[in-house]
Amino acid sequence: MKKIIMANLLIALTLAGCSTTPDSTQKNLYSKDETARLTYCVGLSDIAFYAAQKKLDGMGIEEVKAKYASAKNTEIIYSVIDVVYSEEFTSSYSYQKSFFHDCGIKLAEVDASRMQSADFCNHNQFLAGVVHSMKENGNSREQTLAKLKAKEGDITTSIVNAVYSVSGTRSEIKLDIWKLCLDSVAKK
Repeated sequence: MKKIIMANLLIALTLAGCSTTPDSTQKNLYSKDETARLTYCVGLSDIAFYAAQKKLDGMGIEEVKAKYASAKNTEIIYSVIDVVYSEEFTSSYSYQKSFFHDCGIKLAEVDASRMQSADFCNHNQFLAGVVHSMKENGNSREQTLAKLKAKEGDITTSIVNAVYSVSGTRSEIKLDIWKLCLDSVAKK
């Protein structure tokens, strides 16, 4: 099933003319270890985004932590939530982007000057999650494009087409988009 989802996403992105790198002449390549650590940062930044949304909505930290009570690695998850609740911000999306970027530098040990491609792929996977949610909420492909394209630009069409052409969970599709994008810039 996983291979079918990945193959369909790759076909959809290729047919849509999706460039999975911010600049095809850019040489920001990541080692396998960096790629693994950056992928871990994607997961942590998803938790940070959720916690940031809930903080902005006025939810208490203990309620947010309760959502993850049965998860593996609660110690790490709770640490992320503690960090989110200790900081000031006005946008959960901007916070997620910043959290990912900082995680890439600190945890993945990627120099800030090499983070552009990873940041771009993080944005793509985040957008894929938004598109998947819109799809699950009953929006047609055309409605989703109309709502997102003006703000997100050309990449939106490729990601919308890819997400609408496959089935899978939100997490699976986000991870697949992340991997497809990052694979195009990572060292093999």
